[in-house]
Amino acid sequence: MSYAYVAETIPEDVMKDILDTYWPKISEVPKPKIIVKNDPDDPFVRWNERDGDILVISNDSPEQIKYRGNINYYDRAYPLTIEFRSMKSRQRVRDMWRIVKAICFARKWNFTGYQLIRLQSYQESTNSALNCWRGVQKIIVEAGGVAVEALV
Repeated sequence: MSYAYVAETIPEDVMKDILDTYWPKISEVPKPKIIVKNDPDDPFVRWNERDGDILVISNDSPEQIKYRGNINYYDRAYPLTIEFRSMKSRQRVRDMWRIVKAICFARKWNFTGYQLIRLQSYQESTNSALNCWRGVQKIIVEAGGVAVEALV
């Protein structure tokens, strides 16, 4: 018996696709440049914040796996960080956060490879640079009752 290889989805790429697809067309908050940190397919190694707003999606800690009683199933949680950057205003950062939050709530069950998007925390910082506003949103995508993958 032979097995067909199916690549597992990368949560950062799925989040980028969701935000790209569902960002509303609002003139007051145009869609920012959405970048996945350390993506080999993305040519943006450096960016100029004067060109517009930026969202950077990254993973700062490992996926957590918790086995259930008989170890045939497990629960997994994958942490994501979305960093908002703007030179327009602090309000623009808050508006981008509000849109991302609304997209996550509306699409909380539509995350490929996982079952739920759960918002964790949000923090703003205005003291890192003059006229450069930054916000950080922590998100966890979760899947419960995943069957253990085994090669026989």
